[in-house]
Amino acid sequence: MLTLFSVPKPFVGNIGDIQRNAIASWKALDPQVQVVLVGDDAGVEEAARGAGVAHIGSLERSVRGTPRLDSAFARVDEIAMHRLWCFVNADIVLLDDFLPAVHRVQRRYVRFLLVGESRDLDLGAGVPVGSVDFRRAVRRRALAEGRLRGYAALDWFVFPRGHFGEMPPFLIGRACFDNWLVWKARQLGPVVDATRAVVAIHQSHDYGHVAGGKDEAYYGDEAKYNEALAGGRSHIYTLYDASHRLPPRGPIYRYVGSILRAREGLRAGRVKLEIARETRRQLRNRPVEVPPTRVVGVFADPDAVRSVELDALARRDDVELSVLYTVGADAPPPEHTHWVMRSVEVAGHRVNPMVVRALHRLRPDVVILGADTGFAGRAAAAWCGIRRIPCLAIGDASIDARAVARAARRTP
Repeated sequence: MLTLFSVPKPFVGNIGDIQRNAIASWKALDPQVQVVLVGDDAGVEEAARGAGVAHIGSLERSVRGTPRLDSAFARVDEIAMHRLWCFVNADIVLLDDFLPAVHRVQRRYVRFLLVGESRDLDLGAGVPVGSVDFRRAVRRRALAEGRLRGYAALDWFVFPRGHFGEMPPFLIGRACFDNWLVWKARQLGPVVDATRAVVAIHQSHDYGHVAGGKDEAYYGDEAKYNEALAGGRSHIYTLYDASHRLPPRGPIYRYVGSILRAREGLRAGRVKLEIARETRRQLRNRPVEVPPTRVVGVFADPDAVRSVELDALARRDDVELSVLYTVGADAPPPEHTHWVMRSVEVAGHRVNPMVVRALHRLRPDVVILGADTGFAGRAAAAWCGIRRIPCLAIGDASIDARAVARAARRTP
């Protein structure tokens, strides 16, 4: 027959009701099925005593108190009465189609792993799981309303005693250890997917029993620990990697999609394609950020009146202003970004040889020229003509920000 064991969560609130439903369904499978509850959490021993099933404690745990899978297997091995084992999550209701499926596989194979996808369904508290009529009705309801949990969500495993050898210290209730069991079993013999033959019910619940909730259980530090212990993503197998399938009727057949992991490769490719499509969609729909217009002014000196206008222009969010002055002044320095260019006297004229280099480094979208800029103004105008950069000569006129913006948008 079968030794069925589970490591329940604390019997508190809704999760306690869910687990009592599951235990009642296991007891209803067959009087010869040995049911064992493993663990030391609140209410586990009392629930086992109340249901009339075996209990064993003293589990080893992580530093955070999460029970270890290797310890659970070792403790069950001390009291298991049967060669065939079933490890099942404590929220899973098994129905009358479960044992016939196990017997069909057992008759064909000596060493195997039997797994299957369960269906999400809310049963409520204190339902009469021991009633044959209730179980039949629940099975019909699960097929009609229950949502399959997914190819990677594995809740129950049937295998011969000692099938996995020495078990790594995985943390129960965290991601990846169940997928590793499929990978390991594929190295040892057939893995049979019984989803079509077995209607297993995963009773809907939240993750209030895990600090950090579902994200912590699937993606937190302990989930990452399990993944590393499994040997990385290459050892994370799913039902797509099951070598065989068990139909509701008829013989077990080879699942060709598992050869060279072809079905899993298609799934991974589809996921990558969906991610790429979503990324492109987000890029198309994201608001376009318009960078500020880079404005470079060339002026004679920072006089008080002109500085006020330039300071106002520099404060605009849509403008990045830099000003090149040909000569300095004794007035207080302006607020806007500015430089006074070095100059030399050539034939009685002031020449600013660095103006072109400064424009090249500042990379302006538009250049504005004040009055009396001399060599610097003419050199800036010539540079703009060669580079096809808009150049706005304002002389002594006031600075019009709208005119500057129009000049920046002007197509050369």
